[in-house]
Amino acid sequence: MTVEEVIKELQKLPPKWTAVMAKDGEGNSFSPVAQVAATMYIPDSTWYGECPHPNDVEDYEENAVVLWPTN
Repeated sequence: MTVEEVIKELQKLPPKWTAVMAKDGEGNSFSPVAQVAATMYIPDSTWYGECPHPNDVEDYEENAVVLWPTN
């Protein structure tokens, strides 16, 4: 996705939501953004958390945006 495409997708979502990314634990590689999606984010700490599948949480409520990589 281009920056313009990412911005257009982000503008559709509440501006106060948390923004999260799929993580490469070693930070050794990078991938273009493939998708911007609304999700539920449950932080485990200030630097890590989970985005559960809607079917796995009884009271699923979107509260974040996730930037998914191509790879």
